[in-house]
Amino acid sequence: MAAEDDGADAAADGADAAVAFGNAKVTADEPTDEQGDERRFEELNKQLYDPVPTDNCLYGKSNFWDGRYMKNEEVFEWYHDYAALHKIISRYIDPEMSILHAGCGNSELCEHMVDDGYEKITNIDFSRVVIDQMKEKYGEGENCSLGEDVIFHQMDFTDMQGEYEDKIYEAVIDKAAMDALYCAELGAKKVKKALDEFDRVLTNNGVYISISYGRPENRLTEFDNDDPEDSGFLSWNVAVHTIPKPTVNPYTVVDMKNLDELYFVYVCTKDQKLAREKDDKREKERMIKLGLYKKKKKGMRPARVNKRSEARKAQDGGML
Repeated sequence: MAAEDDGADAAADGADAAVAFGNAKVTADEPTDEQGDERRFEELNKQLYDPVPTDNCLYGKSNFWDGRYMKNEEVFEWYHDYAALHKIISRYIDPEMSILHAGCGNSELCEHMVDDGYEKITNIDFSRVVIDQMKEKYGEGENCSLGEDVIFHQMDFTDMQGEYEDKIYEAVIDKAAMDALYCAELGAKKVKKALDEFDRVLTNNGVYISISYGRPENRLTEFDNDDPEDSGFLSWNVAVHTIPKPTVNPYTVVDMKNLDELYFVYVCTKDQKLAREKDDKREKERMIKLGLYKKKKKGMRPARVNKRSEARKAQDGGML
């Protein structure tokens, strides 16, 4: 695992975006006083850093997001917009790559990536409401204003087996989607399922980029597992980059050593050797489910030779 900084120039970008998940809990039915927002932020911050989030966090439920998007259709960018992220995205993802944007919400990330030359982007979210809104905004198929290879699809990214085949994307991006999933009931288990699905749909030279609020000590347990014998085995190597959080004052100097002032970008690059091992493991699991897998029979052990007995027989034979 490597750690890198991506410059303080990103600190001034996205000042109008969410400070973190705290803002997302504010709805038309809730108080918006500053003290209340701060209280909600602290509570959610605790939940995000807790390995087992409390069950009352609703970010892992599709009906919560359906309700939120129905109440407010205004564009919401988690953490940072594309302007602050394009350097790190372009470092790992080329414009000609096929991209899966997981948990797209109503972010304009896809639109700005298309403006930057990216053409093949599939945007998925498990909220039917927001996907319908995005289709209405941009159109579909040949009528899509972003291009016919830009797709919006309602999908639970923890289970894409019935829709997406293996190795069809060269890149996967999520911006806060995994953070939201950690808040679901059995969040860590669902995160592992999502990571396994991202690993499955990525080509053997693909890359997964996750923009996150979670610190490495709370994310790498699931994200970085190269043990083929472990159930959470993933066929990639992980590098961790840091990006300053947005600041209201563009002249604020961010302390890059203070983790509380940073977001984290987990770049998971597929490893060819690990990918082959993962393919073999996945095929074995598939065969077991179908009842077609048979363990190889061990060969017959040769009879154990008692050297003393053989020597005695030889000696007796010589005496006859």
